[in-house]
Amino acid sequence: MHLIRNFITHLQSTEKLIKQLNSANLDDALSALEVLKERQVLHDGTLRNIDISGANLSTATFAKSALERVNLSNAQLINTYFYEAQLHQACLMGADLTGANLRAAQMQGVSLVGAILKNANLARVDLSQADLQQANLQQANLWQTNLTGANLEGANLTGATVTGVVCNQHTILPDGSLWSADVDWSAYTHQ
Repeated sequence: MHLIRNFITHLQSTEKLIKQLNSANLDDALSALEVLKERQVLHDGTLRNIDISGANLSTATFAKSALERVNLSNAQLINTYFYEAQLHQACLMGADLTGANLRAAQMQGVSLVGAILKNANLARVDLSQADLQQANLQQANLWQTNLTGANLEGANLTGATVTGVVCNQHTILPDGSLWSADVDWSAYTHQ
């Protein structure tokens, strides 16, 4: 039965496979993703501007994928791998990215309002101009993350690693104040 389902999945059109990413069945969504990878769709820009909000793609791999302006709001992306993915202006509002690896992803202008990023790896991620209001960043790794112009108002940074973060005078801190060179990050990470 499994072999037949895999065979049928391989015969489907790219458009149908993209729709299948929104499947309520995680196995079906991940099977579709694997075929899309084989077709090089993750890297050629086909997934730009698509709406897969609410998708369950936990444990999926999107390394080096072109996902600009994709709508993944309220998606389940637990332990998903986004290494060096292009997520410029993507919508991840309310998404659950617990344990996700976003290392070195390009996420300029992304919306992560209310997203769960507990234990996520955001090392060297470009989050410039990102909206992280009310995001849960507990225990997240933000080592050398670019937060220039980002909005962190209401974000929970308890236990987060913020060593080497890059900010500017337009970065809004969790308490609503603007960043300055004398900011004591421990006021936000040790609550």
